[in-house]
Amino acid sequence: MVGSMLIILVLFVVTTAFVQINTDNYQDLFFEFTLTTVFIINIFSAILTGGLFGVAGIFSSKYISAVISGQALGGVISALAEVAALAFGSSSGNPTTSAFLFFLVGTAILISSIFLYIIMSKSYFFKFHINQSHVKA
Repeated sequence: MVGSMLIILVLFVVTTAFVQINTDNYQDLFFEFTLTTVFIINIFSAILTGGLFGVAGIFSSKYISAVISGQALGGVISALAEVAALAFGSSSGNPTTSAFLFFLVGTAILISSIFLYIIMSKSYFFKFHINQSHVKA
């Protein structure tokens, strides 16, 4: 799971950097690069989601519902971010700054997710349930 998150993080950092670069002279190449990046991010996102549900499946059912609730909360947070961007962005009128901030927040969330997953995977609770799944099989 950490590998998928790291690849997504690298692609988000590259995309965040490209927000600040003027791509008017090579728009076709930039468009193809962006589509390729989105394609790769979606592949690793699917791998990450499958791994997340696989790990959550080892625990009891209340933890699976927590994972689903967490995904719903992610949708709510992105909707609130969009509302905030529309509310505050209409006065500044700069879509580049708005896009940069969106990708910057996404990058920060990915970094914190990687950090928190590593901490969680070292906890006794996590190790106990992972070891219990091997005993049952």
